Amino acid sequence: MSTRTDPLARSPEPRDRVAYATGVLLDAQDFEAEQLYHRARLARALSYLHGWGTVAGLFVTWEREADGSERITVQPGLALDRVGRAIEVPRDACLRLDRWYDQMAAQDPGALDRALDEPAGGVVADIFVRFVACERGFTPAFAQGPFDATDAVQPARLRDGYHVALQLRTSGAAALPAEDWPDPHVAPSAQNPFDAAEGIDSTDDAATGADADERARRRTQNAVFGLWGGRESAWSGEGLAPLREHLPGQDTTSVFLARLLVPATRGAAGEAPIRDPAADVTIDNRSRRFALPVTALARRAGL
Repeated sequence: MSTRTDPLARSPEPRDRVAYATGVLLDAQDFEAEQLYHRARLARALSYLHGWGTVAGLFVTWEREADGSERITVQPGLALDRVGRAIEVPRDACLRLDRWYDQMAAQDPGALDRALDEPAGGVVADIFVRFVACERGFTPAFAQGPFDATDAVQPARLRDGYHVALQLRTSGAAALPAEDWPDPHVAPSAQNPFDAAEGIDSTDDAATGADADERARRRTQNAVFGLWGGRESAWSGEGLAPLREHLPGQDTTSVFLARLLVPATRGAAGEAPIRDPAADVTIDNRSRRFALPVTALARRAGL
């Protein structure tokens, strides 16, 4: 199944609505612009209201089957990416860990060796999910390009899909996702300029009771004031800048789900790390970003 590049991931520029009038001729570009406008406005609202990360489900598990093979399963669920697009995994998405490891050991043992975290006791790999638009079906269409054809076709539908990938983490355990919302009750390590203008800094640690609540309220408001500049500065002519959990060359809209530790010890020079066949793979599902629904936030706030 082929995929199509999504214009939403290329630029955050405002999209124009189609202006209709009786007698105006419409072509494919007009209908694409109509869809793109509504998709862009929805994605914009979701990205600023909820951020990005796991909305529901998408828990990652590991199991060893009776024949000794290993399966990584991403359970069904929903995530939002940095653009604001919904990534839905409607059913279990499975990866064969043993096949993946053996293939990497044969093709690029050096990559596995660089991903070995000896203090942790194994090879570190991260699971990501990203949005893809999948072309489906074909329908007759006019030929495109400098040629003639009587049997030209184009995709009849696009389905919003997903792609799950396992990425070796060569930088160790330091590159986990970061939160862009501060804990309002913890002293800031890097001041928001609006905090600095009000003199809110680490010296406020001693604030208690009503004073602490007021500082927390103002810090949350100041984070909102500073949110626009931070989000918009992440865009360039090449799309979104990578986050610290992204590897060089990786799609920067990919959403981090979990970190795996595959027990192994260093092998001989030029060879892949040696796996311990009796040791279980461990998975960290808690270091991801969560896009919490309003009802969850209200419950945590005691409302």
